[in-house]
Amino acid sequence: QCADDAVLYATDDIEFKNGAIEAAAQAMVEHYPDGDGIIGFNQGKKQSFSPTGVALVGQKFLCRYPQRKLFFPEYFHFSCQEIERLGRKLDRLYLEMAAELIHYHPSFNHMEIDDTHKEARVKREADRRISVTRRAKKLIWGL
Repeated sequence: QCADDAVLYATDDIEFKNGAIEAAAQAMVEHYPDGDGIIGFNQGKKQSFSPTGVALVGQKFLCRYPQRKLFFPEYFHFSCQEIERLGRKLDRLYLEMAAELIHYHPSFNHMEIDDTHKEARVKREADRRISVTRRAKKLIWGL
């Protein structure tokens, strides 16, 4: 089913700080009033992160994708980096610092490792190979 407006996607191990979603929506209006862009969520300074790990994607930007399928279907889990590459290539990616979240990432707190975290990594190496191959061929989903 297709969305009628922007789409916000997120992982299951985050918590949005107060006002984060509203800040992202406001940033979309300010930077991409026609909906042709991506607003990344700030995950803080204690870890590296992709600005598209959690993001708000405008409807016009989403329409670039076949059948509005945002994630390249060959990836099992790790696919946000390709969304980031398209956003950067088209200069349509903005990281909104006020759209802040807390990421309870198991790499930084092993007590947070759960079945979802483990299952997501079953095909991590295969996803990495897909990404490396596509990048070498200069392929970007949605382009």
